[in-house]
Amino acid sequence: MREIVRRWRDADKPALVGRSLRVIRWLDAMRVLGLVAVLILVGAVLFASLLRKNPVARGERAETAAVEAVPVAPALADARIDALERRLDELALALTALEREFARTAERRVPVAEEGARPAPPDASAERERDPAWYLEQYLASFAGGGEGSEYFRLAVEAFAPSLLREIGALVSDRRANATLRLRLVQMLGGARFRGDGTAIGVCLRLLPGRDDKALVEAALAVLASIGDPATARALENLAWSIESIANRWKAFETLVALSGSDANAALLRLWPRADDADRGFLIGLVSPGEGRHSLELFEQASYAARDVRLPAALAVGQFRFPGFAPFIDAWVGRERDEEVRAALGESRQALSEKPRWGAERACGPPDARAENDDPNAWASAQADMGQQWLELDYDPPLAANAVRIFEVCVPGAITTVVARDERGAPVELWSGVDPTTSPGVFALEFPATSFRVRTLRLTLDTNRARGWSEIDAVELIGPEGRAWASAARASSSYGR
Repeated sequence: MREIVRRWRDADKPALVGRSLRVIRWLDAMRVLGLVAVLILVGAVLFASLLRKNPVARGERAETAAVEAVPVAPALADARIDALERRLDELALALTALEREFARTAERRVPVAEEGARPAPPDASAERERDPAWYLEQYLASFAGGGEGSEYFRLAVEAFAPSLLREIGALVSDRRANATLRLRLVQMLGGARFRGDGTAIGVCLRLLPGRDDKALVEAALAVLASIGDPATARALENLAWSIESIANRWKAFETLVALSGSDANAALLRLWPRADDADRGFLIGLVSPGEGRHSLELFEQASYAARDVRLPAALAVGQFRFPGFAPFIDAWVGRERDEEVRAALGESRQALSEKPRWGAERACGPPDARAENDDPNAWASAQADMGQQWLELDYDPPLAANAVRIFEVCVPGAITTVVARDERGAPVELWSGVDPTTSPGVFALEFPATSFRVRTLRLTLDTNRARGWSEIDAVELIGPEGRAWASAARASSSYGR
């Protein structure tokens, strides 16, 4: 046993392990050491077993052994010793064989320079084994036998993706490449680190036209929704029509609407002339109720379209509470011949005459909500804490102003700016800062009298400033000519919508 331990301790393994830099060599060494440990453990167990059965061998006094130990026949003891010696010899041979195999493996992988010889120049291929391109090559090679490819190399390529955009773009555009590989590479571009990256966006946009795999186009659209910008939305307006799959084309419409922001309805209006009836039925469901002019034009176009377009438009138009919608619905009912569409228009017209709970319209007129409560008679955003939100109120007739009184309900203190618009729509900031209101009630602002008549006030709120629902009950406009309450209102979002 001592001989085995000595030979293992004297072996030049630290030098071999030191030269084994890569992970796979380290794993080979660990497998060898594990097997050696098992063999040593087996030998130790056999030896300990023999010692337990022969207390004299453990160095105990002979007289104690004579009293406590069960007598063992000399022949049986000799047989046990012979068996143990044979087992130790086998372990020694196995250890020698393992050492030789390990040495041969190390020699094949790490050439040893002769003493006094000049060091060999570094192998260029070895130096680039760890560069990003090498990992991409290994990931590509892992698809050679089919399947899902190597997860290890996928993670490595994903980590290096920003420096591999050109190579990734070439691979995903190659229709001869493995379909799963292309899909995985596209999905790598969807992280926040690529937001607004023109190269990554261009890679995805180039996949949309033609007859590419539907799953690949869907993945590209999902990435664009995550990293795109308004310029991406304009590109999608043209490219969407080249997408053969209807489901993916509609996904492109949703993506460009999301990326267009406040210009979404204008984008839908530009799409309308090229759309067929099925597309128009889908587009009408994407119209944003937060904008009036372009949305009214879209519904006017829809009111002359096929029945499959008119019916969803008639059902949706009741959400739009801008000036001109009520007269438009009345005129549409007068010329509509389909009874189901007429019934839908009647329901929408009725909805326009009612103020939705927590809707923007609840901020019109004088205050009528209980200040301390979450009251449906006040306007509230769609969620309690959703960042920047706005409430816009119209005053008819317009009024020159030198003060504003804002009735805050439930959770006060969220207002950050108050901007007025004159009769031509030009914005003028009246106030900005930190809302000092600490308890539900009135936030009163005073400022020099405006040189114009205020037609619209826009309040911007930071709903994250205080936890809970920051609600507005009413906003009074005060000036030298008198006082006025809002006659119409709209908001970035509404809980009652």
